[in-house]
Amino acid sequence: KDLAGKSIFMPQEIASGMQYMAMAGQSAKDIQENIKAATFLAQATVHQLGGKLGTADIMTNVMSGFQIDAKNSMQVADVLTMATNKANIGMLDLGEGMKYAMSTAHQLGITVEETAAAMMVLGNSGIQGSMAGVATENLLRYYARAGSEWSTGKVSKVMASIGAGKEDVVDAEGNMRSIEDFMD
Repeated sequence: KDLAGKSIFMPQEIASGMQYMAMAGQSAKDIQENIKAATFLAQATVHQLGGKLGTADIMTNVMSGFQIDAKNSMQVADVLTMATNKANIGMLDLGEGMKYAMSTAHQLGITVEETAAAMMVLGNSGIQGSMAGVATENLLRYYARAGSEWSTGKVSKVMASIGAGKEDVVDAEGNMRSIEDFMD
């Protein structure tokens, strides 16, 4: 009720957002921390807060996929807001794209910020939603393979054709470099 007085949403809409967070398995404490961020995200992106594919649902999915704690929900809301307001993608496009890419990104240590940036670049090129997610996931998978002992001859040839080698993908300790480093 207090949050409704500080936002453009009615208490019922906020409760719907909270419901989707609970359905995703969040604790009451986590929901209390996350709902404010989801409300701000919905306002900033002019997207529905509650319901399936509302900002509460999408933000919760992203936080779960990247294993981000509730205390960092405002950071996630900021990243998602930036992505949708500074690129040719909407909240649904971003949520759909992240759904396909975030598991692989998280496993490789790629941040939510880097993954959202990939969605933004692709969105500005007209590749949006699930197409952007699949393209990003493929990029990450090939990127990981290029830096591993499982690099195939085909991957090595492609890397060599652009003047890149394994050292451009992994550091001396064998850790993946950021996508930004690799793209540079």
